[in-house]
Formats: sequence, C-alpha cells, structure tokens
Amino acid sequence: MKFPFFKQFDSMDCGPTCLKMILKYHGIDKSLGSLRNDCSLNRKGSSLMNLGVASEKNGLKSIPLVEISLSEIISGNFYPSIIPWQGNHFVVICSIKKKR
Repeated sequence: MKFPFFKQFDSMDCGPTCLKMILKYHGIDKSLGSLRNDCSLNRKGSSLMNLGVASEKNGLKSIPLVEISLSEIISGNFYPSIIPWQGNHFVVICSIKKKR
C-alpha cells in the first residue's frame, strides 16, 4: 500500500497533518480541522504530548518518544511513527531503507 500523503497548509499544521496521514494509513478518515482540535493546535503548533493524546482519541496506540528511541522505532518496525524534527517540526517515518 502506498503511504498516504497530505500537504500541510501552514507551518503550524505539521503535527495534525502527520496524524492525518497515519490515520488514513490505518483506514481512518478525519478532517484536518477535527485533528487540529484534537491536537490542541495553537499559534505555536502542537506538542508531541498532544499528538499522542489525539492519536489515542482516534483509536491508535501512542508510545511517547521518551519511552522509545529512534533506533528502537527502526529495530521494532514501529512504522508509521511521528517524530519531532529540528526542534519545532514533526515528520512521519513510514519506512527506512538501509544504505548499501
């Protein structure tokens, strides 16, 4: 299955947009507006904690990054995952291909 892609509307939408992609991957179709509310989006965006709460509210299991490392995500095949990126952004990891 090709991983769903949605483009974020502005710089604050990265968290809810990442969550929208993961939900769609699992067959759950939610509007971005609804996910903005679920993620408690404000002028600074959303927090990783609020993304976890919104994930669980929409039927997914959330494992906080403080409890799992990036290497554990890779070795445990926990895809797709939302991770913080460069301090103020979120991205989705849907797979990792090893370099040869």
